[in-house]
Amino acid sequence: MLTYHPSLDAYHCFFRMIYFLSRAENTAFEIDKMRIIDFYLSSPAALKYFKFPMELKNRRKIFSDKVNEYNKIPNQQSLFFEMQHIHKAVFDMLASIGLIDSEMLKKGSVYLLRDHLTNEISQVIENSSSIDQDISELAIKDLAQIPLLGVNGLKDRSGLMDHRYDLV
Repeated sequence: MLTYHPSLDAYHCFFRMIYFLSRAENTAFEIDKMRIIDFYLSSPAALKYFKFPMELKNRRKIFSDKVNEYNKIPNQQSLFFEMQHIHKAVFDMLASIGLIDSEMLKKGSVYLLRDHLTNEISQVIENSSSIDQDISELAIKDLAQIPLLGVNGLKDRSGLMDHRYDLV
């Protein structure tokens, strides 16, 4: 049986990255933070298992209601691991076409060069309905603000990456 999931679609990943970076504040994000946020943009139902900070606990119900038998992810860590090659390819592609700063990428950060966004790309982003608005808002306003490293960091709260040896 052939199945499709946007998490493993490099073109959709490209779109999700540009979508998030163009709507988030104009700052550099760690590569691992971008990977985690992209995972949730592509698989919002996985937020059911995210350890929300106390001030965001009320948001858990929004994502619990989105889970159905067709969008459950049996093993989040496995899917996230499979996505790493797609993420690397997309970051490299974004840098090669000049949409993100290639020097910052070499140092481990992703920074959108907003003046390089074309009108066509901006229009597609504005007219998009392929990304859930609840998850978009959560990613831009909340997940992006959570530190990546350490206990209660994004790596710890998501359970997608090991955080025990982070230098904090």
